[in-house]
Amino acid sequence: MKIFKDYIGLKACAVGNPRSNFWINQMAGVSMKSLDKISNSEEKTFVNTWDNIQERCCLLMNEGILSRLNSRVLMPIVKDQLQFGLQPQTLTINTSSNDYVGIKIYGTQDRYERVQLTSFNCYSNAIVTDAEFYVYDLNKGLLLKTITTDLVVGYNLVFIDLEIENNGNLYPNYFLCYDNSEFQLNQTQASYQDDCNIQSNGFVSGYSVSCVGAINTGKQTNIKANVTSTSNTWGLILDLNQKCSLDEFISPIIDRFKLAWAYLLLSEIIQETKLSERFNIFTTQYTNEELDGMYDHYINEYNKYLDISFKNMVLPKNGCFSNNERFQQTFARP
Repeated sequence: MKIFKDYIGLKACAVGNPRSNFWINQMAGVSMKSLDKISNSEEKTFVNTWDNIQERCCLLMNEGILSRLNSRVLMPIVKDQLQFGLQPQTLTINTSSNDYVGIKIYGTQDRYERVQLTSFNCYSNAIVTDAEFYVYDLNKGLLLKTITTDLVVGYNLVFIDLEIENNGNLYPNYFLCYDNSEFQLNQTQASYQDDCNIQSNGFVSGYSVSCVGAINTGKQTNIKANVTSTSNTWGLILDLNQKCSLDEFISPIIDRFKLAWAYLLLSEIIQETKLSERFNIFTTQYTNEELDGMYDHYINEYNKYLDISFKNMVLPKNGCFSNNERFQQTFARP
């Protein structure tokens, strides 16, 4: 739920205006005297603290929204778990070349879906220190992530942990690759595994692995697909997920959640004020009982306004939303 990060600002701690044009300082009945002292005297420290508060609130907001959605619809977080690439019986090392090689995946994507690249397996015949792998968005020609890892002789599991936002009208077109002139991996076949069945090329769940191979020697500067093989994923066995994304659903209607988000932030500010020792000097004007009362008030307001945010909301008809049969509306005759 990263879309809420910096949606509401805290004066003296943010650069520029927040996206909502609203500051937490504007909340009615909030005493900002102690917070202003903290912000002014330890601004650098409190900027980091404000980031931590927002990070915690993002996790809480995610659970709050998901719990209310699940009372009406079923929204699977992971729609499909896919694996592309297959290790053949015999180990044959790829030939060195001055190219970026790897596995390119493209396909279709529904609204509210994202691609999550989780990890890949590879087999190395040598120890490689600081091996670099890259993930590109070929639609935009952008380097999305660099993964640096040490390879041992044998099989290596490398984590990517990259969730890619929905590109709207642009189909997913991503390339996981490495510089084949720096090190070489054993060959893998261009196949996919889905529900324990191994297939050669083609499409699965809207994605295709029929285009794999080398990337142009322009390296990072001019990324263009240069497909030289449709039977080799260049040593990479990639795991990816198709995910339903709350961010994609909430982003267009984020203003409905402004007050709920503000009160959730206030509740975590109270927790930080109460539990963080370095701020005790500024919070002695309140007793623990008073702070507990303020926290209870803010968290109750958060839950109230989060419920209001979903009132009369029409949920979309989409593959990410299906009726929750555990909750059915019934009508009694008069």
